[in-house]
Amino acid sequence: MDVSDKTPFTERSNAITQAIDVATSTEMFAILGKTDAEIFSGVTSRNLFDCKVVNAIAKLSDAVRKTLHAYPQDAAIVLGGCGTSGRLGYLISKVCNELTEKIGLGAPFHYTIAGGDKSLLTSQEAPEDDPKEGVSSLVKICADKKRVIYVGITCGISAPFVGGQLDWCMKELDKFTPVLLGFNDIDMARQVEIPGWNKTMFDIAQEMDSLSESGKGILINPILGAEAITGSSRMKGGSATKIILETAFLSAINGLETNNSLVISPEAIASTLHSYQDICSEFYSTREISEVATRLIQRGGNALKNGAPIHYIASGWMGVIPLVDSTECPPTFGSTVDDVRGFIRGGYEFLDIDDYGQQNPSFRLSIDDATKLYSRESLQNAVACVFLRGESDLLLKDLNAELGAALKTLRTKNEAVVVLLTDASQKIIGVDTSKARFDEVLEVQFPSIKSTAFEGWGARSAYALRESLYGMCLKWLVNAVSTCSHVLLGKVYRNYMCDVKVSNNKLYHRAITIIQKMTGVGHEHAEKALLKSIYETDAVTENLKSSPVSRHYAIGASKDRVVPLAIILAKRDCSVEEAKATLQKYSIVKNAVLAMDDRRNT
Repeated sequence: MDVSDKTPFTERSNAITQAIDVATSTEMFAILGKTDAEIFSGVTSRNLFDCKVVNAIAKLSDAVRKTLHAYPQDAAIVLGGCGTSGRLGYLISKVCNELTEKIGLGAPFHYTIAGGDKSLLTSQEAPEDDPKEGVSSLVKICADKKRVIYVGITCGISAPFVGGQLDWCMKELDKFTPVLLGFNDIDMARQVEIPGWNKTMFDIAQEMDSLSESGKGILINPILGAEAITGSSRMKGGSATKIILETAFLSAINGLETNNSLVISPEAIASTLHSYQDICSEFYSTREISEVATRLIQRGGNALKNGAPIHYIASGWMGVIPLVDSTECPPTFGSTVDDVRGFIRGGYEFLDIDDYGQQNPSFRLSIDDATKLYSRESLQNAVACVFLRGESDLLLKDLNAELGAALKTLRTKNEAVVVLLTDASQKIIGVDTSKARFDEVLEVQFPSIKSTAFEGWGARSAYALRESLYGMCLKWLVNAVSTCSHVLLGKVYRNYMCDVKVSNNKLYHRAITIIQKMTGVGHEHAEKALLKSIYETDAVTENLKSSPVSRHYAIGASKDRVVPLAIILAKRDCSVEEAKATLQKYSIVKNAVLAMDDRRNT
């Protein structure tokens, strides 16, 4: 590791994945396994098992246990985040509330996500830069609470929405315990000025560091290393977020379930973290799982290459994981909301959010919506991936009714695959699938969990932990499917997303970095190419260059393939018109650049 490199760890290129764009499907899955192993090993001494990190997680866990015990009706545990962080905050809060309700503690967990509930289903990047919106949403949740533990999740320590919330909490320490969860060094926090705010994320991070030292706040920032796809924190960052918060919260709830008044120890926290590490290792090293992942990646890649979608169909809170994965694809790969879609049993009623499907057909996500979609003759080359979790999965009822009948219609022009998610304690799901309904039946038997993982755990908390461990396996699987399918489509150059949406401050600057890395040009040249692409002009005036960044991304957010076009403009001295025509013809950036070289050499 280059110690002189000041690039934030979450924005660096991972040496392990630099050839992922030319790897086979099987090789890609193995590469992802090696990068996910870094969640636990880290790339510096401050990995997930570093005593300072484990102590901080234990401190959070014990604070939650004590707060819920002392204020059973008047406490709130609030998870705040943007994009993937906010979606995981939603999921974790719902899972924890289901558990606390079973042991008589009501629903003390809450979430706040930049852009509101619509961001659970589609990218709403601009609100990430609004600290005032963050404060407003937090105040609404906490107005009638006596004690609040607020966890601000920002993988790169870069989201002003979260920064505003932390800033608010730090002003009212009699009521709030602020927690910052991120995966960079504090001095790597973003220092970009935000219009209308007198602080930067760097300022907030420094204050949280001091507050943590004084015991009035908590800082959790293990260094995981670079993402598999550069900057795509939905992967390692999202996984680590899930692992850390589930470990802390389920341990706290278990203490309440078992009436254990002892302080939650770092040793107990480390033991649970090791359970996640063990299952990660076994998941990626199991040949049968690799074969299933390879088949799904190949089918997904073929669908996208043919201009057809990938659909996930599932049920229950574990079924939200594929839905979240589908939501992350447009901002990551520049795809449309229809390219990868998730459907879940119960739809909006189950999710307990407003029905956005009334506004946009692409947000219709119930089983009935999937059934209607599969009845259309115009649907071709799509792949429908149905996840079934055990014999009690309620989705089986739908497969034995209208959904099952609709899936049969896919077999001539489309593909339907069922993935049976089982574990050692279950029988193979007894569903008549292989002949009539699906083109392929795949079974993923989750790795076994050591019995010692549940020592000292109550029955309900132990079950929740087991499902959370298996939920991680499902996250790794669907992340691999969507990511590698887009790699096969040509959306990744080396290990860089080359079609990221330029829709907020963070992504504007990330786009410049991507252009620099891919072309070798300097920052000024890269930004000039980006502005040419955004405004579709060959002349970048001084007035345009000096305009606020907010103006640039407000225009860039509404346009497709801004960064790929900018890469060509930076790499080749040509007009915007010529670059656009070449990109439209060849689609993949690498091929477009080579084609321009060929024309100029003839």
